[in-house]
Formats: sequence, structure tokens, C-alpha cells
Amino acid sequence: MKIQFVIASLKMGGAERAVTKLAKHWSHLGHDIVITTWADDGEDFYQLPPSITRQRLSLPLVSSALLHKIALQFKRFHAVLGAIKRTKPDIVLPFQTEANILCLATQNFHDARVVPSERTNIDRQTLHPLSRFLRRITYPRAKQMVFVSKGAASSCPWLPEHKKQVIYNAVEKPDNSNTSLPRDRTIVAIGRLKKLKGFDLLISAFAKVSTDFPDWRVKIYGDGPEGESLQHQIKALHLTDKIEMCGPTQKVHNALSKAGIFVLTSYYEGMPNALIEAMSTGAPCISTDCPHGPNELIRSGYNGILTPVGQVAPLSEALRNLMATPKMRRQIGDNALKINKTLDIDLISKQWFDVITNTT
Repeated sequence: MKIQFVIASLKMGGAERAVTKLAKHWSHLGHDIVITTWADDGEDFYQLPPSITRQRLSLPLVSSALLHKIALQFKRFHAVLGAIKRTKPDIVLPFQTEANILCLATQNFHDARVVPSERTNIDRQTLHPLSRFLRRITYPRAKQMVFVSKGAASSCPWLPEHKKQVIYNAVEKPDNSNTSLPRDRTIVAIGRLKKLKGFDLLISAFAKVSTDFPDWRVKIYGDGPEGESLQHQIKALHLTDKIEMCGPTQKVHNALSKAGIFVLTSYYEGMPNALIEAMSTGAPCISTDCPHGPNELIRSGYNGILTPVGQVAPLSEALRNLMATPKMRRQIGDNALKINKTLDIDLISKQWFDVITNTT
């Protein structure tokens, strides 16, 4: 089967990582895979094997002025339609809102089946008014739409329930030898350095307990617009020797396999990929109970700990309890490993193909 993914870019991000995982898996199974992006402003963060065809349309990523936005949408529409016609896929899989809008708009002009995938929390998403309008027009045209969590699906009440399919992000085949390695006394967080990710909460929470646990450190992986602000916060709290801003990493699994604790502090998500990957390595995880995703993965106290969104004190207390109790860390981490069965990539791949083959 020839499958064409369409997404804005392959920069660091959860949707981009999900596309890369599925593309690699399906290519390995013998499918003809093409990944098309329209924002070509640097190298891809996620590397692809030679078996996957890479198409770059090299169009601007964003525009805020209404007339420019309209003109840009037309350019993107024609560019994406042209790419689909040249590729002649059996299936088009757009990921993220803008890609969904574009590909659904093209579906009367080619023979491929379009199965869009919504990867974010629509209720909290920052989106241009034109894109919001186009989403309400185009999404009902989908025969089936994949959502990354039950919460994400519930944020589209205007879309008929029979059109919604929930498929979680997949866990890649784990390196089982890593799950038994000794873990560092390190708290790890991963993601784009944006306000919605709440890394400032982690820094503040750790500051409250750091003197009681002098051998623990924090590593934050990622880059983004809040990097400088977070550095200033770390310096102001006199934690430069205990909190390290590590930049983005391709070796996520390695970082998580060594983590003593993983922390997610987001204000909202579609479904946090980093949390899934952390659980898959057996890292004991603390996550805000943000909409959407964490409470679909974690039963608090069993395979992770959920804390209220945006609150430093409960996060600090959860850190203190885990840092002080190795037995609790081991038990929570061992239970978290069960996610490798429920979100196994072969199982998730089958769910995708069930949707694809039933979309006529």
C-alpha cells in the first residue's frame, strides 16, 4: 500500500514523532511511504531511513494577517494537491489541524482516501480565526477521523461520534536490557520550551526540595522560546549547579532509561508522547492531570502520580515522596512498563489499518 503522510514539518514535537514512528514501522513492513511537509526551514529533527520518500514543498509556515493568510492557504492547497496527484497514494494521512484542513479540502480532486488525525487539545489550541472557520467546514467532510486521545475526541462535539476513532501514540519495541539498569538520581523533563509545557513549575517545585535531596539533579531536554526565561529562573533560585538545560536530543529513550523520575508539567496536551515513552522505559512518572491524555494513561499511585495543573506545592510534595522512597519508585516504574503491551506498535498499527481499510 502507498501511504502519504502530510504534516507541516518534522521539527521536534509529539505529532512529528508519531508520524516518524508509524512511517518507519510501515516501511519496514513493506509499504511505500511518503512524508510531505510544506515548511522547509531547516533540517528535520527526526531522521528517516532511505526507504521513505521525503517531499518538501518549501512554503511559509505561518501568517497572521488575514489577507496573507487567505493567500497562503490557497498556495498550500495547490501545493499539497499537486503533491498528492504526483504521488498517487492509496491513503493520505494528514497530521495536525492545518494539514487536516488542507487534505480534506483536496479530497474531491484525487482518488486517494483521506484519513485526518487530530493531535491536540482543540479547546486550548491557539489557532487563527480563518483556520477555525475552515476546520468547522472541512472536518465534517471526513469519513473517519483519528484522535490521539478520548479527551481530544470529546473536544469536537460537533463532529458525529460514528466518525471518531481514538488511537493512542505507539510505543516502539523497547530495548529490554535498559529497563533493569540502575537509575540516576535525576529528574528528567522533555518537550518544547513553551509556556504551555510548564517547565517553570518543575523548577519552582524542585527548588522547594533540593536542599533536602542534595544528590538529585534535574535535566530538561528541548528548545524553544522560553529557554532564556527558564535560565533566568534557575539562576535566580541559585540552582545552576543542580538544573541543566540540555537542549533537544535524538536519544530520548537513553535519557529516559536512566531517569530516576520523569515529570510532565503541561497545562494541556493532546496526548503526551514524552509521558508514554517515559512509562515504556519503566521510569516512575509524575504528571499534571491536564486535559488531555495523562489520566487516560496513569492510575495515580499505581503506575504514576497525577498532580493538579499549575500548582507547585502538590508537585513538590510528589517529588519529595518519590525521591525519598526507592521502593515506591520501583513499584510505580514496574507498573508503568505494562504500557509496552497496551500501546505496542504492532497493535497500534493494526488499529490504524482497521480505520484505513474501513474508510471508503
